[in-house]
Amino acid sequence: MQRLLRSAGFNALLHYGARQEASKLESHVWVTVDGQAVIGGEEAKSFAAIAIYP
Repeated sequence: MQRLLRSAGFNALLHYGARQEASKLESHVWVTVDGQAVIGGEEAKSFAAIAIYP
C-alpha cells in the first residue's frame, strides 16, 4: 500500500511497531499519509512505534 501510494504522488510512510504479549514479541506495520492511518491503524494503537520507512 505504501509503495502504491508513493507512486501516485502521496507521501505515504510505513510504520513498524512492536509489543510484548505474555512471553512473545509481536510486530505490526501500518501506513499513514499526512498523519492519518490508511491501513493497519486500528491495531497500531496497541504497538510501540520503533521505526518509520519513507
